[in-house]
Amino acid sequence: MSGIARFSFGICASIVLLSLICPSSADECKKDHVLFCYYSSWAIYRPELGKYDIGMINSSLCTHMVYAFAGLNLEGYTFSLDAFNDLPEAGGAGQYYLFRQLREENPCLKIMLSIGGWTEGSEKFSVMAETVESRSRFIEHLLRYLVYYGFDGVDIDWEYPAERGGIPSDKQNFPQLLKEMKARFLPRGKQIATAVGAGAQVIESGYDVKEIADSVDYVLLMAYDYHRPDVTSHVAPLYKLQGDSNAGSVDDSVKMWLSKGCPANKLVLGVLSSGRSYELSSLTSNELGASVVGVGKAGRFTLIPGFLAYYEICDMLLESNKWTQVANATYANKYAYNGNQWITFEDPSTVKQKAEYAFKEGLAGMMLWSIDTDDFFPLCDVKYSLHAAIREGLKMK
Repeated sequence: MSGIARFSFGICASIVLLSLICPSSADECKKDHVLFCYYSSWAIYRPELGKYDIGMINSSLCTHMVYAFAGLNLEGYTFSLDAFNDLPEAGGAGQYYLFRQLREENPCLKIMLSIGGWTEGSEKFSVMAETVESRSRFIEHLLRYLVYYGFDGVDIDWEYPAERGGIPSDKQNFPQLLKEMKARFLPRGKQIATAVGAGAQVIESGYDVKEIADSVDYVLLMAYDYHRPDVTSHVAPLYKLQGDSNAGSVDDSVKMWLSKGCPANKLVLGVLSSGRSYELSSLTSNELGASVVGVGKAGRFTLIPGFLAYYEICDMLLESNKWTQVANATYANKYAYNGNQWITFEDPSTVKQKAEYAFKEGLAGMMLWSIDTDDFFPLCDVKYSLHAAIREGLKMK
């Protein structure tokens, strides 16, 4: 036994003599709820104050930190989408290594790698999942990739099975992939999560809910982007909008996943730390359901038309008293307008309300996309105010 080992053993032995228990790390880290936090690795390239790197992350904010994204190539192998940024051996930022250091700061933190995302689409996943051989090749390479770079698990973010280049048999192939992953990952202690769609059509066509839930540790429900492109609408209404029978809602999506066989203690409710914006057709029509020309102006840091980080929204609302804000507690969403610009977004009050909903429904916890678009300055309120609101709503210590 090494000197360090003897020293550690002596400490625990002394504690036992004092009628205390030397707790295991599993006991120390056990939480009633989880909080998955995505880090979008391209945030390091945002200009000026919008630049966000891993050194800015508070490792105690979340139970799981998810690095987005890795890619999937045509041979079915996982690869870095930005080797200079991601890989320590590439000579650049080496963010994989820095991400791993978060776990050294907080040994209870699980660090996960997310594969896929909206830009990656569905077709390569569909081809990879189609045969026993192609699934096995993917799983074996992925496991080694996770081990080599020190990740505790993976988030399979296939958007979406049977759609966007997928085929109908994706619905059977996807859960089979996850089942085979579980058999290989479980002995190694690697966790499996999957980010899934919230729309009724996507759920029906692409997911065998019970089979998926049986093979993963957590199902991350992307319960947002319900807004319509042609009229102003909420990005993530908690309940169905009155008078719009076709509109989706967070509650509808949660109930659908639960009713189809996903256990509540595996379902994680996702919320946004960003807003969606429109350009109005008329300056005099700015209510819900108003006609729009298209997406709104890009933010000065994220630079994406139609998309605004929460901190950009804070900055806009605070720098001008010309914005009118409207809240509706029933829907747990807010919107604001100024001239021809219209924004639908979350704030701490709406995020807390959704967290309280997750707590009441007995869900596993919450997921936030993303840590780098929360108010990390802060501009609005306390630093990382959306994270704080989730933790309060879930009654997380």
